[in-house]
Amino acid sequence: MFLPVDMSVARSTPSMRKDAEGLSSMVELQLCRGRNLRFDKDIDTAILTRLIRSVEAA
Repeated sequence: MFLPVDMSVARSTPSMRKDAEGLSSMVELQLCRGRNLRFDKDIDTAILTRLIRSVEAA
């Protein structure tokens, strides 16, 4: 299930690196059981899918 993203919150996180336009190039995904994944917005979708499946199976 996908939920809406609040970009104002994502932009205000100081620990995430910024791209040339000053916007965060990182994405944080909240998974079940309180798990979070942080990854670059340009991540390959096949790699991201494998990563999510691995974390969810653990």
